[in-house]
Amino acid sequence: IVAPFFADVDTRNPASDVVTYGSTTFDGRPAFCALWAHVGVGFYNQRADRLNSFQLLLVDRSNTGAGNFDIVFNYDQILWDTGDASGGVSAVAGYSNGGASSFQLPGSAVNDAFLDSSANGLIRRSVNSDHLGRYVFPVRNGIVQTPPAVSTEPGDLTADAGSPAELTAAATGTPNPAVQWQMSTDGGESFADIDGATSPVLRFTPTAADDGNRYRARFTNDVGEATTRAATLTVRNTRPVVTAEPDDVTAVAGATAHFAAAADGIPAPTVQWQVSTDGGSSFHDIDGATDSTLDVVADPASNGNRYRARFGNGVGDPAETRAAVLTVNTAPAIIAQPDDLTVVEGHEAHFTVAASGRPEPIVEWQVSTDGGASYVNVPGATAPALTFTAAPGDDGNRYRAVFSNAAGSATSSAATLTVQSAPVVTAQPADIVAAPGDEASFSAAASGFPAPTVQWEVDSGDGFISVEGATALTLTVDATAAADGNRYRAIFRNRAGEATSAAATLVVQSAPSVTDQPADAFAPPGAEASFSATPGGYPAPTVQWQVNAGEGFANIAG
Repeated sequence: IVAPFFADVDTRNPASDVVTYGSTTFDGRPAFCALWAHVGVGFYNQRADRLNSFQLLLVDRSNTGAGNFDIVFNYDQILWDTGDASGGVSAVAGYSNGGASSFQLPGSAVNDAFLDSSANGLIRRSVNSDHLGRYVFPVRNGIVQTPPAVSTEPGDLTADAGSPAELTAAATGTPNPAVQWQMSTDGGESFADIDGATSPVLRFTPTAADDGNRYRARFTNDVGEATTRAATLTVRNTRPVVTAEPDDVTAVAGATAHFAAAADGIPAPTVQWQVSTDGGSSFHDIDGATDSTLDVVADPASNGNRYRARFGNGVGDPAETRAAVLTVNTAPAIIAQPDDLTVVEGHEAHFTVAASGRPEPIVEWQVSTDGGASYVNVPGATAPALTFTAAPGDDGNRYRAVFSNAAGSATSSAATLTVQSAPVVTAQPADIVAAPGDEASFSAAASGFPAPTVQWEVDSGDGFISVEGATALTLTVDATAAADGNRYRAIFRNRAGEATSAAATLVVQSAPSVTDQPADAFAPPGAEASFSATPGGYPAPTVQWQVNAGEGFANIAG
């Protein structure tokens, strides 16, 4: 959408012009023109007591590239900016492609901003043109180009000599404008580029000689330029500079620790001592500590505290000394106990312990193999961490650490080691031959800690699958024809691993038996005689008829 004046235009009143459009030329180039002009157009609802006159041109600029054109808004008279249909919302002027490429003239949707009576009305401004009331927006390669427009002005700056300072400016425009900061040393009569100052933020360290200098940013792109206001720099007195740092102090608990610091500055700085109880991450003021020296009582709780002096005189940021560390000599105190540990045999067992104390205590690990009745030192175990490979014989051992320094000793609590072992099959299931209808029972066993669970599996020819509910050491199944040849195995599992038994095969079979005997038959010579018999047994037996002609039974061929 391209809208030179998006509002409640209403041309139904006879005193209002109608909207006209057609082809024309502009600066010698073909153009499409839409005209809300001549005497002007009215506003809803059929109002013509105030009229607006404006024009839209789409100018062919294929001389700069295929498909290029200019959008031109011309404003001659703007006396109204809203009608009865818009609910009091004022007119908007600009363009949008329904996506990221959109622009509204400053004053859009602001009551009275576009009117001729406004100091910044549409007829009193221009874009890319020396003609007031004319706004030209080049469209090149499908992108609407707009000249830079300053959106953030740099403010006047008061800074301390030798302290970092910065000025910020920003501008809109398409394509994105480049920036170049400039400086004037003659009160704004002339400006010169500052080498390398091509970022929206100008950072520099002023000196006393820079007092009164003026700084501005010049934004440029392919269709224009814009320059910010000139910001004035005022350089103040010198900020505090630390001349004497406090030293680290080591003191016996209950003694007095003495810190001292000094700083210069104009005007003379005041001092505030601060303390950190978190290793220097944060500091807070010490009430009443406003002299150049600080005395504190060395308490075990204050060991490791850091103390610094903060000097300020209202010029720049306060100056801070180094943080001096207070060391308080104390007997060892356990601050992290070793935890009970469960590991798998062959894996690492890792115990850790920590203790405070000054001077730093040494550590000696000890082990008890009799439930804690007695302890002996672990050879070479003199670090806060004890690591070794757990063996089954270590199960139930207890481990503790003894810390000592010149001020005393402390013993940690005892941590118990539990060593787990992966399952090992100790009894394999055996193959079973059973008659149909009998029960077949397979048994297996395994060692391991903790005691492993068991799950039986069966392979009926398509791979092993779990037997539902088969979680006992013995598996009992019915010997059926369908089960013949099935293979069964047990899977033992615990937290340390798993083990699989050998596969045992179930063979289902029974000896042949005669369930229906053949009956005697009588037949005349030359006639057929038929005999029948029904066998039993698994697998199904074969049959061979025999005959006894007086010399014993012999097979009948076929």
